[in-house]
Amino acid sequence: MLANYLCKFFMKKNKKNISKKLRHKYRLVLYNDKTYAEIWHTRLSPLNVGGVIGIVGLIVVAGVAALIAFTPLRELIPGYPNNKTRMYIIQNALRLDSLQRQIQQWVVYNDNISRILSGQEPISIETKTETELTQRYKDIVLKRSRADSLFRLQIENADAAAYRSGKNMYDKIENLRFVTPLWGRVSAPFAPEKNMWGIKINSLMDFVASAADGVAIAAYPSMDEGWVVVIQHGFNVITTYKLLSKTIVQTGRHVRAGDYIGIRNKGPKEAAGSLIFEMWHNGSPVDPENYVRFY
Repeated sequence: MLANYLCKFFMKKNKKNISKKLRHKYRLVLYNDKTYAEIWHTRLSPLNVGGVIGIVGLIVVAGVAALIAFTPLRELIPGYPNNKTRMYIIQNALRLDSLQRQIQQWVVYNDNISRILSGQEPISIETKTETELTQRYKDIVLKRSRADSLFRLQIENADAAAYRSGKNMYDKIENLRFVTPLWGRVSAPFAPEKNMWGIKINSLMDFVASAADGVAIAAYPSMDEGWVVVIQHGFNVITTYKLLSKTIVQTGRHVRAGDYIGIRNKGPKEAAGSLIFEMWHNGSPVDPENYVRFY
């Protein structure tokens, strides 16, 4: 009994000493090394220092966790899937689903062959999933919502106002971003009165690029104008590239602004080293120098 009492007594005493030591104030002072003048001081206790270190540690841990959770840094963690890995996972899942459907159709096909050979009626190859979806589509009732009606009315009024003013907001050539198809000097400017529907460019560069995003709708040879490439762009804009010695694109190919579409003519004729570049908007020729810089 006496031993237990002494143990409890000393434990209480040690707890009181530890509590006092944690709460005891210490002075942190900064002195000038030459004059020993006091520059700054503060009073600290081990409890305060521990609390500050704990709060700073929590802030650092929370910041690191936020960076990992909401930034691409999480992809640097070993084993964490990046965008390419997730894309492969989705592609594999789609392929696996298609493979399962194909196998299911093969099973039904083999069963039908056995049924036909035995004189039985074949089973429809239509899968259960497709049947369920067809049944669901039959039960769907489409209704026009109030928000949809208001949105339709807004678009119709905007289009009507645009046509009344004679300007279609979706048909402005300024909305298209152009790049230079061939850097050089304009030797023949735009002159519709002289049947010059575009401009002629003399250049030392070999490759000709597309002036904007679009689709190549024609690529053919001509006796007088060499190879010709015609590209359809947005906003009812068509660009034509003439006097090419060779084309790189084929009809129907989608090109981006700056993609090479051909090589300029380098023969001994008058057209050597030149390119005729035309721009058409809404079926009418326009001056390319108003929209593209060539030098």
